[in-house]
Amino acid sequence: MSFLRKLATYLLSSLFVMLAFTMVTSYAIGNSIQKENIKIFIKSQLSSELATQQCDSICSNVTETSLKATCLDECLDRFSNESEEVINKVVDDIYNKKFMNISINEAASLLSNFFLFFILTIISGIALFFVSENPLTTLGKNSISISISLFIFGFLPNLIPLPAIPAVRVMFDYLSSGLSQQIYFGIIFLVIGIVFLIANYIKKRKITSPLLRTSQKKLSQPPSRSRS
Repeated sequence: MSFLRKLATYLLSSLFVMLAFTMVTSYAIGNSIQKENIKIFIKSQLSSELATQQCDSICSNVTETSLKATCLDECLDRFSNESEEVINKVVDDIYNKKFMNISINEAASLLSNFFLFFILTIISGIALFFVSENPLTTLGKNSISISISLFIFGFLPNLIPLPAIPAVRVMFDYLSSGLSQQIYFGIIFLVIGIVFLIANYIKKRKITSPLLRTSQKKLSQPPSRSRS
């Protein structure tokens, strides 16, 4: 294999692994991490849990039933309006932060394009198949590499210690439910990788067996005698 072919195989393998991993991640959490969806989730959690607890505490001194009900309604409305403004500002500030000249909002929007990554993964896989000298082995090893990456990110939520803050745990559970799907895709890619490697082994056996039988037949034939 020439140097250029080795280099092209290495680059296409890296691209294929990266695109396949991103494709699965996009499918698992691409929509969940969009800014508006994050806002909706946080607001729903605040309105259902934190707002009720806060208003119960504020209106605890009101003893009359009708007045307490009015107090709770007014408190919930005020809390909902104020919290919505705060949530919008905090989430917008976080998503507008840039890392390596790319904002979180831009990265999240890009990650939502599942079909784009799906098409690019297919194209890179086909190109790798034709460029590699041993495509079955290359695709098999790359598929196993993808599965290992998916297993790591799929099990990662179970390995990270969380602070005893309800809001953090709720947010983490929201994201980890999507990340855990990567484990199933990791199993699929692992099976695909093993199938490719087995197919390559069978292919080699089919090629080498006739050659081996031919060489054994030649060795078993007696040497021809020359006539005097």
